[in-house]
Amino acid sequence: MQRYSIDLPFPISVNNLYRVVRGKPVTSAAYRDWTARADLLGLVQHVGSKKPLKHFEAEIYLDVLQRSKRDLDNYAKGVLDWAQRVNLIHNDRACEALFMRWSDAAPEGCLLILTEVPK
Repeated sequence: MQRYSIDLPFPISVNNLYRVVRGKPVTSAAYRDWTARADLLGLVQHVGSKKPLKHFEAEIYLDVLQRSKRDLDNYAKGVLDWAQRVNLIHNDRACEALFMRWSDAAPEGCLLILTEVPK
């Protein structure tokens, strides 16, 4: 059973991932910036050498100091989309369970733990 633990920057809210330009959704500048920072952290952690998981459970820990008036549930989409883009997972729709929590265990802002689930 594979298990990956990845440090990421504090994610962008689902409300800010895209904007509409001429009737079409376009990736926001903030999301492109976050993705670039996440990619750099992924390189340091050798994300590209990991085998993609087909079915998985995800745990997302977000820095409690960033909590303020934010809704916890708004931050999973960008994180799981990034994990799919860098081939940690085959598809985010194969997530069998999702756990999120405000925590002091996310030194970069977000800690993503992916655990393979046998199918």
